[in-house]
Amino acid sequence: MFRFRAALILVPVIAGVFFGCRHVSEPPAAISNPSARNEVAVTGVELTPDPAVLRGRIENGLRYAILPARNPQQRVSVCLLVQAGSFHERDDEPSYAHFVEHMAFRDTRDFPGDSAIQTLQKLGVAFGAHVNATTGQFETDYRFNHLPTDDPTALPTGLKILRSMADGVLFHKDAVKHERGVILSESRAAGGEIAGAWQSQLEFLASEENPRWPELTVLYGKDHLVQRGWLSGLWGWNTANAAKLRAFYDRWYRPERMILTIVGDVTPAAAQQLVRDTFSSLRARAVAGSPAPIENLPVQAKPAGPPVFVARQKFEPSVRVALSAAQAEAGPDTPARRHRSRALGLALGMLDRRLTRLSERADTPFTDSDTLVSHLIPHTALHFIRADAPPRLWSKALLALDTELRRACELGFSHVEFQQILEISKAHVATVAASASDRSSSALARSLAFAVARGVVVTSVPEDFRSSESLLAVITAEECRSALREAFRDGAVSVSLSGTFSGRPPTASQVEQLLRENRRAAPVAYVAPAPARPFPFTDFGLPGQIVKRERDDALGAELVQFANGVRLNLKRTSFSRHRVHSVVRFGDGSLSCPVEKPGLDLLAFAWIFGGLKDLPREEERAALGGGLENYSLALGATDFRWDAAGDASNLRLRLQHCAAYFVRPEFSEDVLPRAREFAGVQLASSESTASGVAQKALSQRIFGEVRQVPTIADVRQRTLEEFKTWFVPQLAGPVEITLVGDFDPETAIDAVARTFGALPPRTASAGAPGSRAVTFPPKPFSDSVPFTGKKGSAVVALVWPAVGFESLRERLGGEILAKILWDRVRLKLRAEMGATYSPATQFSWDDNFSPAIAYLSCTLESAPGHRNRVATAARLMAETLAREGATEEEFERARRPLLREAETGWRNNAWWLEVLADAQAHTPRAVEKTGALDDLKRITLAETNALARRIFVKERQSQLIVLPK
Repeated sequence: MFRFRAALILVPVIAGVFFGCRHVSEPPAAISNPSARNEVAVTGVELTPDPAVLRGRIENGLRYAILPARNPQQRVSVCLLVQAGSFHERDDEPSYAHFVEHMAFRDTRDFPGDSAIQTLQKLGVAFGAHVNATTGQFETDYRFNHLPTDDPTALPTGLKILRSMADGVLFHKDAVKHERGVILSESRAAGGEIAGAWQSQLEFLASEENPRWPELTVLYGKDHLVQRGWLSGLWGWNTANAAKLRAFYDRWYRPERMILTIVGDVTPAAAQQLVRDTFSSLRARAVAGSPAPIENLPVQAKPAGPPVFVARQKFEPSVRVALSAAQAEAGPDTPARRHRSRALGLALGMLDRRLTRLSERADTPFTDSDTLVSHLIPHTALHFIRADAPPRLWSKALLALDTELRRACELGFSHVEFQQILEISKAHVATVAASASDRSSSALARSLAFAVARGVVVTSVPEDFRSSESLLAVITAEECRSALREAFRDGAVSVSLSGTFSGRPPTASQVEQLLRENRRAAPVAYVAPAPARPFPFTDFGLPGQIVKRERDDALGAELVQFANGVRLNLKRTSFSRHRVHSVVRFGDGSLSCPVEKPGLDLLAFAWIFGGLKDLPREEERAALGGGLENYSLALGATDFRWDAAGDASNLRLRLQHCAAYFVRPEFSEDVLPRAREFAGVQLASSESTASGVAQKALSQRIFGEVRQVPTIADVRQRTLEEFKTWFVPQLAGPVEITLVGDFDPETAIDAVARTFGALPPRTASAGAPGSRAVTFPPKPFSDSVPFTGKKGSAVVALVWPAVGFESLRERLGGEILAKILWDRVRLKLRAEMGATYSPATQFSWDDNFSPAIAYLSCTLESAPGHRNRVATAARLMAETLAREGATEEEFERARRPLLREAETGWRNNAWWLEVLADAQAHTPRAVEKTGALDDLKRITLAETNALARRIFVKERQSQLIVLPK
């Protein structure tokens, strides 16, 4: 499913509400010289730590922080952060920090072999999804998320495993040898071959965006900081041995460099005692390491001309253009520092809105843009203004960014712009404060650890809300301009270009010449948009009449139908105060796209890009103000989905905004190029990566012409008239709206009646589930497919059709089997052979066809020379599973995480939104989903083994291998 995140409101929040976007894990940027009047308001005031956070330090130096939280209920997340990363490696230790992280999961004193992972699985915590780690340049963190608190052994066991990782990693010679192969496989994934498809499984990728290596290189050159990336130096892995890895481990894994956080449904005092009982005996094992002080990292002085770095990355679909600057930070987290940070955040927000406005023009030189303040490096703020440009337009994109930055620095911001960004920021602060309870314990545990490590004062939600409101009441537009000028050194920025170029990449001197010529002319004043007016499209006709309203006890929801055919599903919950999640389902999705015109469905985002008739995008954005959060358009096989979430008070405006796109869309030729470029980005991995090519080839072999993956060339051939002929009828088709959250049902029904209920009668659907015929299972195949990409990576895919898997219980058994096979493949091919990094197994079931299509797949990345060995090993494991069955322990380790996940879903708005999204169009399907928890409780090992014999039939197994040319 392709997903587009609309960028109507993009406000960088660098300081402010602790439970907001970045503040918890990124210390506020330091900007000097605010006005004296406002400095007086905050100077000398100290921040008050949140009394709900229990913080302490054990005698050995280990710090901890514990925070009660109830999202999700009956779950707790823990994070152990070690202040050691790739920056702490010596020249003869490249990637040792990451290697040590791998070994911590492989074999420890108290949990030898795979027993740590298996123990967590028995508790219902899945490896990868809830058990993971990240190696950064300055920290390494280990995370166990959503441990069940209704099991009194779970938290003590999780802490015991972390303690064993802290000082009990065993560096056995054979384990090091095999893990080296795993890391080599991981490096192939990081190189772009499978990262696009399996990003969620790549443990070294941070969950928050960080600068790309070209953006760091232009700031720090060949400094140790850049050269020691997360996965640097193949030779380092080849020369690493047990003794060298242990030396690095003992030097840096010391209690005074560790921070432990616990966030969840716990009693702080009891959790504190567990921490002390588990970690008090932890001791340092070697002389502490002494790297170059982080404070001494070079922050480039203001250069005479812009330093430039150009990197050709041929697997990228576009060119990333970035203006960047580094700024030293010093001192503690204070109200004054947050005030200065807020000024920069507002300035970047106004600049971002200017760039967004520019990107919506017909002649825009870039498809996407953003502004970022990164605190990747302690005591330093890294500032970036970035855009992704088509290869042929990189120079125009660069000049556009440079012009807007200079214009803002030299001429400042208009009163209208400033007032608009203030209103948006105030609304954002209020929304974040109101939804603080929504943030999951897993995100908070990691963020809290980084807050402690970086010296951020963790303040309470009410205190953050109050202080943010106070800051916004006194801040000025001139402060914002001053902050921006200092952050970007008055426009004397560094420039990095990375990606695919049309022809030869430019030289640094050519880029500098372009900028010199651009800067000869003084910037002209920015023409600000008109002051915001109320959203104009609020009257859609007479409110719709309700023809049916009933309570479905099985779903715990109200089901409403209007006279025009619009359906409404409502479920009131108390999981998040005043928050409402909504989805508008409409049309017939990508399967209704004409087979002879592939790629039309991927142009669906032209609907959003085009905006509304008689309402310029800038006015639309201003009218929405801070009242709406980002929304998304999702393209599914059988429908389109407009998803949104926000405060209940803004529900009517959200519905008016969405309904306006049904009756007043602006389809313009101007947006077609942008839609094509966007579609090209979505398709890039299917043509340039081994995993993307594998997924496309499998889809074609399983579904034939019914569900084709178009090429970029296909999309470029499609015209606007073709798109409108296909898409406009989708807007007149069935509409089903689902609302889940804390809202008044009568108010919500009235809002729908006055928007979608007032639309013309809906036309019939093109096809219900099961109406599309396809021949499956296909004749078994064994194919080899070439792709143009990096030569070090191949993908092996094995497929077994699951014939007759009609009941939910059978399909859940298929999911359990997929997890059992994954566990066996992981142990054999990753742990024992070191032949792959990220095996993936999946049970797929699709009832949009007749008969329903079901199959189990196993996908493996490997070196090309190992492909047959890997395929044979995985195939034999499946055959053994069918012949001998799984053990009771294997079955429980696979079933328990699914069971815990289902339990969590019942207390989650997003889960219920998915269950109810088509509750009236396909009621049996919705009711069936609610039975997953009971079926998981009742399903047996004998049932599952019987299903294994039905799936893993040797004669029906297919194989696909993707190889580089």
